[in-house]
Amino acid sequence: MARSKPYVLGEGSFVTDDNTVQRTPQIPIPSSETSAASAQGYLNQDGSINYTNVYGKGNYEFLGAPDSFKQELVSNPNYWNTINQSIGGSITNVSFNDQTGQLSSSVNELNTDANQGSTVGQFPNLRYPLRNDGGFDFLKITCYEYVPGALDQSGSLTSVTEANERIRKTKSLGSVALPMQPGISESNSVGWGEDRLNALQIAGAKIAGDAIRSLGSLQPGQAAEQTIQNLKNALGEAASSFRNEDIIAYFAGQAVGANIFRRGTGRVLNPNLELLFSGPNLRTFNYTYRFTPRESSESNEIKQIIKFFKKNMAPKKNNPGIFLQSPNVFKLKYIYANGNTHPFLNNIKMCALTGFTVDYTPDGSYMTYKDGSMTSYQISMQFNELDPIYSNDYEEGEGSQGMGY
Repeated sequence: MARSKPYVLGEGSFVTDDNTVQRTPQIPIPSSETSAASAQGYLNQDGSINYTNVYGKGNYEFLGAPDSFKQELVSNPNYWNTINQSIGGSITNVSFNDQTGQLSSSVNELNTDANQGSTVGQFPNLRYPLRNDGGFDFLKITCYEYVPGALDQSGSLTSVTEANERIRKTKSLGSVALPMQPGISESNSVGWGEDRLNALQIAGAKIAGDAIRSLGSLQPGQAAEQTIQNLKNALGEAASSFRNEDIIAYFAGQAVGANIFRRGTGRVLNPNLELLFSGPNLRTFNYTYRFTPRESSESNEIKQIIKFFKKNMAPKKNNPGIFLQSPNVFKLKYIYANGNTHPFLNNIKMCALTGFTVDYTPDGSYMTYKDGSMTSYQISMQFNELDPIYSNDYEEGEGSQGMGY
């Protein structure tokens, strides 16, 4: 759709481009709000701010909108009427009056859900601290619906991360912006394990198949003698180091779980110890935050942040409750002051929130404000990446940017 005419909501002037509601500087925007929008990446070159994406009544995604606008959008019918009409591309009866700063006429009926979606149970974009003048780095945690990996039509396995990258390009279920704190770190590890293979095991591996096939046609005594001879043949030049009694003692010890060979000879077989790769490991990221509300609105914001994590990490029960659906997943990003991905901190793949704890009395005593809000909260979060990191990941996408994964 074409860019809409300017219109006024509350104390600001706005336009709608596609489904993005932008505040324009026709009515001056406070510098503190401009700075905050710049820090979060929502300030445009023309001075406008991307406030929110709206897809229809009750279906929205907040971007750089302040809390006052969020509150009005979800509670004031005039806001919904005006924005939903502008989304429909027909706001000829709504115009901006430069002198009065008011809407010149009423608006049409509300649109239906434009993208056939719903925001029931979703969260807006939250942040702590609530009053932030911008210009700071922060951690952004965005929630998305979990999409399992599966075989595609060619029979290739699609990883969970690849599947969830696709859903990321559609719509988030809300996000939380938290300040940077000491202790930001990452730990990369892969699985390597010790492996042992002594001379008798090597020889046994060579003749195991033939020995098993021949034992059935031999008498018990002959079978034992034939097995020992086969082992000596497989040992080659090393056979002179072994007596028949040594071989018998070794395998007898293996049968009963005791080291009879070492007890009887005082020697040990060279284990040919080597470290072998066993597979990748998944990374874990831990964060601890102390929330200290300074006003009622910040108390409510903290409450929403805590509910955001608890709700989205919980499994979903479908009727009639035979199966459980996977919880939602999270994308963690370190954001630089200019609103882009931090160039000198690591990137993180899609994560599951595997642990979340809340301490409602972190100061060691029970204290509340008049409205019942606790004076302090402390949360601890443990995120686990859904996919391991591979060398190829550093060659494309996020892995090729900044510090990589």
